[in-house]
Amino acid sequence: MFRQFLNRLSEHPRERDTVIGVVWLLLGIAFVQFGMYGLWQSVALLEGPGWVFLLIAVALAAVSTQRSTRPLTALALGAAVVTVDLAFGGSLIAVIVATDLIYAAVKYASDIGLKRLLFVGLSIVALVSVALLIWRPQNAATLVLLLQWALIIGVSALWGWNVRHERLRTVAVLDRQFARDMQVLRGQIAHDLHDLVANQIAVAGLHIEASKLQAERLGITAEPLMTSLSRAKRGTDAASTELRQLISALSALEEITAAAAVPINQALHEFEELLPSGRELVWQPGSKAQLERFLETYATSHADMVVRALRELVANAVKHGAGDVQVRRLADQDPDEQQDAADGLVLCVENQVASARALPGNGMGLRGTQLLLNGLGGNVHAERSDDGSAWQARIELTPPAVHASEAQRVAQAAGASAGASAVDSTARLRRGTNE
Repeated sequence: MFRQFLNRLSEHPRERDTVIGVVWLLLGIAFVQFGMYGLWQSVALLEGPGWVFLLIAVALAAVSTQRSTRPLTALALGAAVVTVDLAFGGSLIAVIVATDLIYAAVKYASDIGLKRLLFVGLSIVALVSVALLIWRPQNAATLVLLLQWALIIGVSALWGWNVRHERLRTVAVLDRQFARDMQVLRGQIAHDLHDLVANQIAVAGLHIEASKLQAERLGITAEPLMTSLSRAKRGTDAASTELRQLISALSALEEITAAAAVPINQALHEFEELLPSGRELVWQPGSKAQLERFLETYATSHADMVVRALRELVANAVKHGAGDVQVRRLADQDPDEQQDAADGLVLCVENQVASARALPGNGMGLRGTQLLLNGLGGNVHAERSDDGSAWQARIELTPPAVHASEAQRVAQAAGASAGASAVDSTARLRRGTNE
């Protein structure tokens, strides 16, 4: 139970700071009760009873609740409260909490915040040094007070810096170890894909080609059979090419050559290759043309993602459904009427529910499609019809953020300064990683 409590405090900084604030408050009450205040009474500017230091303890406990979430703000507020405490002669709880706030500020502050804190600290040191040179205090206790607080601040800051440095060093070591482990894992995955999957695809393609040759020798020229074999062969060839690209990306053993962009109308036409002989892909009148016009307003990479998502839904309908696969636009207007791209687009992929002999699914294809479309601000919904005889997957596409003219302008600008852009992009990537 206690270990779970500690783990929860480690995962929730606000709760941890609250507990620390309560601890400081209890200590402050105890110190006031035993008279542990007035440590520098000889240099005190004001006199106050014990309840003044109790209020100071309450204020410092409240400030401590922000020590790790807003470290610099907590330090600024704490410095103001400690200044008031010193005006009344100082207390032990103020010294302890000030030490913790300085430590937390150095440990948890951002890099920019730490630089600002260092600038402020050096400025204060410079101002105090100049003030001591111009005005030399007559009371030696003042110099002792300044020396003591200089040691308190210095030791607390060095403590926080050491912990911060060790944490960053540990993170860097873990990042390098993680990168090495990921490289080994990617290599193992690439090796398994090559040996277990790529070879099987290659064998399947050879068997399909052999089946075509045997059919020709036996005089079998049935068009549905030859069409199915041709589509299967093109499918294995495409799968082999895509898999080789994936293996190259995972292993990084050879330079990856980007595939030439396939025109949208050709990519949509290739959907028919997914269906076996006897089943057809039926587009509602006007829906295919509307989709092509809509995707032309997208950036090329975004349009490819939409095509991939739609291909996955059609492939799911082929594998898990029966009969023809229909694609239609969800709209109340005339199918032949052009729709403004600013209104978005909703497409439905429908098929009949197959018998129990259909290939089982695990939902991974839909989840992948969901991720693709979420990156574009779109969405996908899949559900059975009311009578349970059909399955419908609905793609919702949002209006494109970058239109064709803007995309062409950006591409031309990027092409005009390809070298500089590459260097600049690499630098930004490194800066983002370091931050």
